[in-house]
Amino acid sequence: MRRTTVSRVALYATTAVALVACSRADALTPQAAGLDVNTAPTPDALRTVDVPPELAASIDDPVPEVAGPPASGATSMPWAFVSQDGAQLRIAYIAGNGSGDGACTRLHGIQTAETDTSVSLTVWSTTDLSQTACASMLVTGSGTVTLDAPLGDRPLVHPPLSGSWAQLADQLPE
Repeated sequence: MRRTTVSRVALYATTAVALVACSRADALTPQAAGLDVNTAPTPDALRTVDVPPELAASIDDPVPEVAGPPASGATSMPWAFVSQDGAQLRIAYIAGNGSGDGACTRLHGIQTAETDTSVSLTVWSTTDLSQTACASMLVTGSGTVTLDAPLGDRPLVHPPLSGSWAQLADQLPE
């Protein structure tokens, strides 16, 4: 059996939240990787993009909302702004690497944090570190986030990501 994708644990030092990411390294099992602070909170450019056909069917569906990260195996995943209509934001996101056997990382839900000055979206997935090998496929999703108030002039902020998952952000619509 060919094993090409593994999960690695990274800690974002400022928040002390464990972020688990998928790596293309040659290692075969989930393992600790130390600190990884390759990304910082980043405002989105809010460019409206075309929705890929494979994501079009779900782009208007509500995203699964969560109040925070999963209790264990928290993984902050890349997402891309697609469009907005008032208080509704359409996004595409990377959910993980599958949903069946061999899937180490699966979607937990989307957390929204709104203030008067910004909006932050975090796509949380959870990683099962007990897996000995992970599927080498990429699962993407799309949907609509409904804010308490229209975005207006507030920046839409991407939270820090693990460098390993951040490398896959180019798989999302641009």
